[in-house]
Amino acid sequence: MAADGKGRKRSPRSSSRRHELVVAGLGGQGVLLATQLLVRAGLREYPHVCWFPTYATLVRGGDCEGTAILSDEPIHSPLVYRPQALIIMSTGSLRSFSDRMGPGSLLILDTSLVPQWEGRDGVETVKVPATQRATELGSPQSANLLLLGVYLKKTGAVRIETAEAALRERLAQEGKEAVLAKNIEALRFGYSSGG
Repeated sequence: MAADGKGRKRSPRSSSRRHELVVAGLGGQGVLLATQLLVRAGLREYPHVCWFPTYATLVRGGDCEGTAILSDEPIHSPLVYRPQALIIMSTGSLRSFSDRMGPGSLLILDTSLVPQWEGRDGVETVKVPATQRATELGSPQSANLLLLGVYLKKTGAVRIETAEAALRERLAQEGKEAVLAKNIEALRFGYSSGG
């Protein structure tokens, strides 16, 4: 797949951009927040965005996934069977999605939580001990944002500044400015390390 001047993937059939990301893990890991932030940032850079959350009835600990789609063209369905990119934060999620990774897809794996993965031909795998690194930064809950930063660096889906602005807006709406600095630090750390 070709890329534009900002590193964003373009379909060989057209000059339009489209990014699909599924983040999967357990409730309480910030899975939905990560995809929601990507979509909030995407609203500033794309004419069409879609956010599709899926979660079990358990508030914490149940299976959870969020799908984000950013596109220059209309999005006809929020469902993505073979996403371009996956962020996996639990062993169960890896089992669920391992058959859905197609050639050319990107897998970003939190190896603090999912240590065993042999890889698959045609799938680019980026192994990041995200929970461990986020803990070292003083905020284990921001592992999701660290992984999102890695995704942004690898794909160029949105600019890091746009993602930071979306994060500031979201946390301000919820009255969580106190955790903003740590969350921004984790996002930037993931972006700068790139995995």
